[in-house]
Amino acid sequence: MKSVFRYKLSSIFVLSLMSIIITACSNDSDPDANGYARIEVIDAKGEPVPNQAIQVFNEIDYEKFSKDNRVMPTDFCYTGKNGKVAYEVDRIKWFKGNKNPMITFVVQYGAGKDNYAIWSSGKTFKPGQSQNISLKLE
Repeated sequence: MKSVFRYKLSSIFVLSLMSIIITACSNDSDPDANGYARIEVIDAKGEPVPNQAIQVFNEIDYEKFSKDNRVMPTDFCYTGKNGKVAYEVDRIKWFKGNKNPMITFVVQYGAGKDNYAIWSSGKTFKPGQSQNISLKLE
C-alpha cells in the first residue's frame, strides 16, 4: 500500500515538475524583437526559383493590391540562388500600431487587367516570431 502511495506521489511530483519546465520554456515572443519570414519559392516541378522578386504587403496595401495589381508593395525582397530568403520583419516598421500584423508575400508575373499571374501567402506575425512561407508557382 505504501509503495502505491509513493508511486502516485512521485508521479504527481514528476508531472508537476514537467509542467513547470514546459511553462518556463514556452516560446513567448519578445515584444522588442524583430520577426523573421523564411520564404522559399519553388516552381511547379518543385525546383527552387533563384533571384525571384517577392513583394511584401501590409494589410492596407494588400487590400489595395487585391483591387489593382499595379499597387506598389510595402517592401521587396529577393530569393538567393537556392530559391530562399530570410526576410526580417522589423518591429519598428511592421509592429507600429499593430501588435499582430498580417503580412502577405506575393510573387507576380505581369500586371494590369489581363495577362498576369499572382501567387501569395499571408501570415499573422508577432514580435520575435519566425514563420515559414512557401510559394509554389504553378
